[in-house]
Amino acid sequence: MDTDSSSQTYSKKEIADAIFNKLNPHFSALLGANQAFGFQTSGNNLTKELNEALKDWFDANDSTKLVALLQTAQVTNALSEQELQTFIEQIESAK
Repeated sequence: MDTDSSSQTYSKKEIADAIFNKLNPHFSALLGANQAFGFQTSGNNLTKELNEALKDWFDANDSTKLVALLQTAQVTNALSEQELQTFIEQIESAK
């Protein structure tokens, strides 16, 4: 189950921080300020969706919404396919 360099494990907080930093370099400084990302998908506020997805992941260990949100970010070119795969691998390893 080990794959080359992905054997390093990350905490959920480290992964969440990396996602925030990738999707908007300035967003981590605005955490808790109810600010938007700077890009939206289908007219929905991505901040609210990300907060809900992270809450599910942290509280219930359910990463379904978070992975779906990252896949949406990849489709809208906010993430590369490789970045998406890296985040998914990190999320799975943090469970």
